[in-house]
Order: sequence, then structure tokens, then C-alpha cells
Amino acid sequence: ECSTLSFMEQLVQFSDSELALFWLAYRNSGYDRGHLVPAANHKGSQEAMDETFSLSNMSPQVGKGFNRAYWARVERFIRNLTQECEDVFVVTGPLFLPAPVSQAQQTSKTPQWVMNYPMIGRAPQLVAVPTHFFKVVLAEHKKGNEVEFSVAAFVIPNAEILPDVPLTSWLIPIEHLEAASGTLFFPATLTPQRRASLGQAEERFIKKIGRVENQTLLIEGTSATLEPKQKLSLDIRNSKIQELSHLCERMQCALSADKFNKQLKSDDVVVIEEA
Repeated sequence: ECSTLSFMEQLVQFSDSELALFWLAYRNSGYDRGHLVPAANHKGSQEAMDETFSLSNMSPQVGKGFNRAYWARVERFIRNLTQECEDVFVVTGPLFLPAPVSQAQQTSKTPQWVMNYPMIGRAPQLVAVPTHFFKVVLAEHKKGNEVEFSVAAFVIPNAEILPDVPLTSWLIPIEHLEAASGTLFFPATLTPQRRASLGQAEERFIKKIGRVENQTLLIEGTSATLEPKQKLSLDIRNSKIQELSHLCERMQCALSADKFNKQLKSDDVVVIEEA
């Protein structure tokens, strides 16, 4: 079963009228109410599917070319992993990443990085629009009595993305994502020894696909020394884990293309808006 953990774990209590303002912030904003936990993952229970439409599971996402297309294909890719793996665990969340200041704008007194993102709604009930979204995938594979795991971390910009851009374009070393998000992913499973092995696998695969190191890290130098504030643990039978590999080395990290794109034609997309 594919289970996705929402990154927004700490919920703030608002009155109904305040929640209505946050909900209405999306109206005519140009952004979709993007799901972190996909509704399609919970078709087995109407109650579980309804819960994915809560505001705590939503974040502003670019609609055309992202939420209704590329991001949906990423979600489908992960669901398909459940047909090949014993178990699939996913952590999904928003990111706010700085952009480098152009050399033309830099002086000895200006910073090298700048944080810039839009906000929607009406003050003071504003909703911040993430610059990126991430997914960390931990897949379990069984070989007889042995258990093997593969891991991959993706950071994808919240923007319209051409359909032929490969999923591997958004791979990032998991420790870089942890530094940027302030979260330690799966610490019970990713022990220091296994992290070293995973780091080698990440470097090996990134070189294999022709990426250079500075392309793998969008946020290098911004938070590398940050101590993770949260630990997303997972109780897995550590004693039985024989191997830890990179997901994209073990399996083909490719999005479904033509068939799924045809399903996502604008005429076929149903967008639910409030009256």
C-alpha cells in the first residue's frame, strides 16, 4: 500500500470564517489547491479520500503544466511502484528555496541569494506559494526472507514543466533536501552507514545520467549546517535489511508519457470551484 505522509503535521486552529478566507484565497488566484497526499491514493475509502481535500493537505500549485499534468504524472509513477514493490513509503511537502542573485546585480554588500515567492488571498489571511515541492520515496523489495530498500529524493519547481522533461532531472541528494527542509527522513532506516552507501549510489547515478554536481543542488550553501528540527521515523525491521540502493538505479524512474498526457487534455480536466 502506498502511504503518503503530509509535511504539514502541526495544524493551527482557525474559526470557520477564517478557514473560509483561506479557502477563498485560491479563487481567481491562478493557482490550484494542490494535494500533498493524492486523493487517488485513497479510492478504497470515501472517508479517507474526503480527508485529502482538507486545507491542511493543500498547497498552492501552478495548474497548467504542473498540478494537472507533470505533478499528477509523478503521483501516478509512485502509485505504480506499489505494483512492483512490497511497500512504498512517501514523504511529500512544500519548499521555499532562495534563488541566486545574478552577477550583474551583485556587489560586495549584496547577498548572493534572495528569497522571492508570491502570496495569494486577502491580508492578513494570506497563503504563501511554495517555490518547489519535494517527494522522498522509500521502496521495500523482498527477496525470499531478505528485505532490500531503495531511496530517492526529488525536488520539483512549482512551475509549468514541459511533458518530456525526465523525472531524473529533479533528483537531489537526500541530505541536501534535509538541510533545506530541516527534516531528517526515515532516521531509523537511514543509519549513518546506510547513508554513506546511499550517498555513493546517488553520486554514481547522477554522474551516469550526465548531471554535474552543481545542477543537483538548488540550495547549496544556504542551510548545509542546519540541524534537522523534525524526525520522520518509520519502524522498519532494520535487522533484516540487507541492502540500500538508489531507487532509480534499481528501477526505471520514468513517467508515463503519451497515454497519460492524453488523459490530461484540458477538455478532460475537471476543476471543482466553489459557487
